[in-house]
Amino acid sequence: MRYLTLVFTTLIFNSVFAQGEEGDASENVSLAELESDLAILGDKVVAGKLEEERLQSNKEFTSVLEEMLYYNEAFEYPFEKVKNLSKITAESEELRLFTWLVPLKDGTYNYYGFALIKRKKGVIEVVDLTDNSKSLESPEYDWLKPENWFGAIYYQTFEVKHKKRRYQVYLGYRPGDREVQEKLIEVVHVDNNKLTFGAKIFETPIISDYKYDQRPYRLRFRYSKKVVASLKYKPELNMIVMDHLSPPDASFQRDWKRYGPDFSYDGIYWENGKFYLKKQIEFDSGFQPATPIEKPKQGLTPKK
Repeated sequence: MRYLTLVFTTLIFNSVFAQGEEGDASENVSLAELESDLAILGDKVVAGKLEEERLQSNKEFTSVLEEMLYYNEAFEYPFEKVKNLSKITAESEELRLFTWLVPLKDGTYNYYGFALIKRKKGVIEVVDLTDNSKSLESPEYDWLKPENWFGAIYYQTFEVKHKKRRYQVYLGYRPGDREVQEKLIEVVHVDNNKLTFGAKIFETPIISDYKYDQRPYRLRFRYSKKVVASLKYKPELNMIVMDHLSPPDASFQRDWKRYGPDFSYDGIYWENGKFYLKKQIEFDSGFQPATPIEKPKQGLTPKK
């Protein structure tokens, strides 16, 4: 498993930030040279003073990154200098996802991404991921393609299998808006050279006080921007471990800006081709519980 942890607030606020034919990028400019340009543009994408500057820098950033992805070495290239870019290789090593965002003046974000897919005989395909999250009314129940992707910044991945089916599971983060942020469990699948997002493999009807109306394609965990909540895959437990999120009391149910960790933990485990929920788990693996900025009796305490 390739693992990447993003401390997203630090990434956003402390970073000072000619496509060729497939496999036939220009040999006149090295990847290292292009990476230096990309890193400078990346700083401007997150740190530009004006939204217009950030969006313009992002156009240039996207163009340079796409050019780099058509180099034969791009699948293994580390992109270490580019601090605003998440790059996660699936455990199957047939897929690598690149994701990033642009902060907007209204407190929301635009999400962007590319996928590199290994085809037969070592051919690499570049796929553009187009965020459609602002138009999706119920993304929990949508099976998605690259052109209507539910944008997120991916920070960890692992693989699950059942019989002949293999799924690449990605954990993602969405900083949301000024009041609500979220993490999600996304399923990414490459089948017959087609990339899709989502799968009906979650047997979790009620999770973090939220009841799904039907079996979802992905899981979302929304909570206050004032707190920190954890969602991580723990390989030694073969389980996704997460803070249980709840409001101060039942009257605030689904008022996500009031949700926060209540100092209990849940797990999601894989069995017989499905994910299942295990409540109130106990473990001793060095995992540190998230600490809310404000210490509530349960979840968050509303401001007076």
